[in-house]
Amino acid sequence: MLLFLPESSARKNMIRKFKTVFIILFLLALTPFMQSILNADGEITVTSQVNADKIGMEDLLYFTVQVKGEDLSDVPAPQVNNVPGFDVLGRSRSTSQHFQIIGSQSKSELVHSHTFTLKPTKKGKFTIPAVEITYKNVTYKTNPIQVEVVDGSVAQKRGSNRRSLLDDFFNDDDDFFNRRSNLGRRKEITDEVIIEKVPASKEVYLGEQVIETTYLYVRDVQIGQSSNIDGTPPNDFWVEQIKMDTNATREQVRKNEHLYTRFTLMKRALFPTKTGNLKVEPYTMKMQVRGIGFGFGDIITRTSNPVNIIVKPLPRENVPSNFTGVVGRFSVSAKVDKNEIETGKALNFTVTYSGLGNLKDLPEPSMEEYKDIFTVYPPEVEQETELSDAGWGGKKIWKFILVPKIAGEIIINPVRLSYFDPLSKSYKATSSKPITIKVAQGDSTDVYTGPIPSFVEAENKDINYIRNIDGNITGSTRPYFVKPLYWILLLLPILINLGLLLNVFIQSGRKKNLSAFRAKRALANSRRILSDAKKTLKQEHGEKFYDAVIKAIASYFADKWNLSSSGITIEQIKNKLKPLHPELAQEVTDFLEDCEFHRFAGAKDAEGDRPRKTLEQAGDLLNSLEKVFNR
Repeated sequence: MLLFLPESSARKNMIRKFKTVFIILFLLALTPFMQSILNADGEITVTSQVNADKIGMEDLLYFTVQVKGEDLSDVPAPQVNNVPGFDVLGRSRSTSQHFQIIGSQSKSELVHSHTFTLKPTKKGKFTIPAVEITYKNVTYKTNPIQVEVVDGSVAQKRGSNRRSLLDDFFNDDDDFFNRRSNLGRRKEITDEVIIEKVPASKEVYLGEQVIETTYLYVRDVQIGQSSNIDGTPPNDFWVEQIKMDTNATREQVRKNEHLYTRFTLMKRALFPTKTGNLKVEPYTMKMQVRGIGFGFGDIITRTSNPVNIIVKPLPRENVPSNFTGVVGRFSVSAKVDKNEIETGKALNFTVTYSGLGNLKDLPEPSMEEYKDIFTVYPPEVEQETELSDAGWGGKKIWKFILVPKIAGEIIINPVRLSYFDPLSKSYKATSSKPITIKVAQGDSTDVYTGPIPSFVEAENKDINYIRNIDGNITGSTRPYFVKPLYWILLLLPILINLGLLLNVFIQSGRKKNLSAFRAKRALANSRRILSDAKKTLKQEHGEKFYDAVIKAIASYFADKWNLSSSGITIEQIKNKLKPLHPELAQEVTDFLEDCEFHRFAGAKDAEGDRPRKTLEQAGDLLNSLEKVFNR
């Protein structure tokens, strides 16, 4: 038996409550999905380490939290206050940039290292708690670390405890580099690797942008892993880091009568904040190099040239009264989403500044003159930046919500902006067009159409008069909660949540079995890379062909041993494979070294029957290796 409620306010209230509950449940179901989308970009990693897991009462412990990511400008600093068994004496922060070249592509990653100095207060075993950093609604958490404190000083027995900030630079390959850095060197590396800073201009006005590009020139050697050890932003400049297309950072250029491969390490826009002769500090980089005639796995340090920029003051003649210090070239536009509206209803008012220069210097449009005409809500601000041939710039957008208070024709005056143009060396002004809005009186009797009083008196009534209506009030013949569609929509959020939960469990299982998954797919992955290597022969790129063959073999071992394919070395492969199969280990080593030699020979060694034999030999090696690993 269906129960029909009478046409009454109680029934309407019940329907309204059901609607509210449904909307809340639906939004809750979408929350994890939306968070996953919002957090897809801007991912970071947070790790922690100590310089020793056993120290003495007379020693200091250095606890380091590392944050890695492409953009760390908005990432909060970790907080370490209460550590059981230790006093926090102080903290320091260093910034480095890891730059890696893989084939024709380059990858850049920033690293913030926060180091805390801890002094033990008593003996025993203690746990340094996990450190949490919340970024873009995601909480990143490090693992807790166990440390033992004993009498005396452990550091004196084994030497200095504290590790250099560069100790982890090459991670698992450190021992290998230390053993090999001075072996097999037949020729000193001099001008084969050069770092150079090139400013677009060496004389600018205060606030005028300077595009600074840092290049890496390489010839006759190959660059492995690398990291900057001194890339501190200059003190007297506002710096905007420019994100580059890593596929377009490699080119062949002639320099000092030699042909180099030039990589673009970094581009940034510098905006001087004071006048005078300003210095931009050099860029220092540590890197692993290898090549025929230059040894294998040498580690070198290169420093760029310093840059001096002369900054001139802005002219003092003909300065506009509304000039706020904006330098560049800009235009301004304004628009509303509707030109006819009723009082009490909202419209969107958008102001857009476009041009070249420091977008952060652009002032917020003033809405003070409209406070008696509109209710003005704080704006939403958006910024779009880009690098063009003309320079660094983009758009800055303010989105206001305006609610008219009075009826009639309202004119929004032009938004004006004065700026200094470095090209013409003069002050200029730009403005938007005026906007006319027709405001009709709305249905609400709360809207006052005459002069705005200094205050409003409330009537002493429980219920105010609203309005008359014609005809009868009719309602729905059936309540919402007895319709099938209502229950389908009500159950939909639950099903979505169950699906998301199942996906979390699946992804978690994959992460736990990542090593086994990589090992299983090793052969198929390497054969796919060999197939790609075959395609490069049609383009007569000998270097790319042998790059791909070496990558196929290296990726196989990296997948089997769960290592990074970009950091694995021939010596590592030989040492780890030798206990399993000595003859095959030597055969793989000879094959990789032969490919290294022909890679430097270029396109000539990609002709004839050699590439086909190389592919066949690579395929046979992979089959033999698969039999060894599956024994």
